[in-house]
Amino acid sequence: MNKLQVNFFWRGNDFTYLNRLCVLSHLSVGHRVVMWLSGETPESPYWINDLEHVVVNSADEILDVASFIRGGGNFKTASDLWRFHFLYEHGGLYCDTDAIAIRHFPHDSWIVTSAETDERLLSIGVLASPPRQKLFLECIKNIKSDWGNVAAFTDCYYREFGNTAPTHDKRLFYPFNWTEWPQLFQDLPIPDCYSVHLYHTMLESRCLLGGRDCYHPDTMIGRIISLFDPQAN
Repeated sequence: MNKLQVNFFWRGNDFTYLNRLCVLSHLSVGHRVVMWLSGETPESPYWINDLEHVVVNSADEILDVASFIRGGGNFKTASDLWRFHFLYEHGGLYCDTDAIAIRHFPHDSWIVTSAETDERLLSIGVLASPPRQKLFLECIKNIKSDWGNVAAFTDCYYREFGNTAPTHDKRLFYPFNWTEWPQLFQDLPIPDCYSVHLYHTMLESRCLLGGRDCYHPDTMIGRIISLFDPQAN
């Protein structure tokens, strides 16, 4: 069986250690990693140009992200819009750059689940589909320039399929939701799942982003670092 390809989107200089850790985890579990880069190569010391098995492609071949941002969008909503264009054109697996891979993802044509406290809402942080699904055209038409694209995707999914039933148990991809992010810093084992979302935006807002040495080894996030970062041991 061919390697499962995971597609990431990036734009900007602030590529953090935890973003790098995410890429390392996907490589470690056997995924083929493609980073779709918009704009200039980041100047961050954690950028992935030293990882020989990572493919870097131009995200701007899919969407002119800079034009969307100039028109009033922000990085988060630009990322949302880009993934909708990408999944419509190519299909496959898209992941946010804070979705740590714990084990190899299933080779399933659809992966749709939820990380929300309201289980009627579907997540777009880990998302897989076949190409040319018209629901993504509806998502593109209904994109929010500031916030709200989880709800927009959920609405488009419902109109297409008549339900918002996930394809997989959310705990397989989001063992805890965004309100439970402090579990990362507790003395807990790594969950038995496909991925752990680090909720990077939440950690940034609380000034919890740093290098590998900033995280205690006897925490969930410390154990993840020990598992996937060869320089941590």
